[in-house]
Amino acid sequence: MAIQRDSKGAFVKGHCPNAGGRSKTELEFLRGISRHNPAARQIIIQALVAKLNEKVKDEAKGRTFAECIAESLIRKAIMGDVSAAREIADRVEGRLPSTVSGGDHSPDDQTEPDIYTKLAQLVNSVKRNKQSLQ
Repeated sequence: MAIQRDSKGAFVKGHCPNAGGRSKTELEFLRGISRHNPAARQIIIQALVAKLNEKVKDEAKGRTFAECIAESLIRKAIMGDVSAAREIADRVEGRLPSTVSGGDHSPDDQTEPDIYTKLAQLVNSVKRNKQSLQ
């Protein structure tokens, strides 16, 4: 059966271009890497760690994939990419627990301005040290 589209190229209402749905193989793979299958996740994690520790071929400085990714992330943070800076802060200082509050805070709780201050300090520190990356 041919795919039915209207004059603008959109699918005709009521017509499903993928009536069979996802293939069984694809569904089995997706289930395999889901949180419900820790063994499959562990295999993928081990493969990723092995690749990150591998040296990059034809890389002048002889760095690993992890080192190249870290440098790229730092360069993005230096250029003002807030999500890159946040990722660095999460990895270096540890992710702050998300808290649900409606009551009093203890003096040890970090407020949102404290988080941004720490993030700004981290980005400024990286900017000061950027000469070592070149």
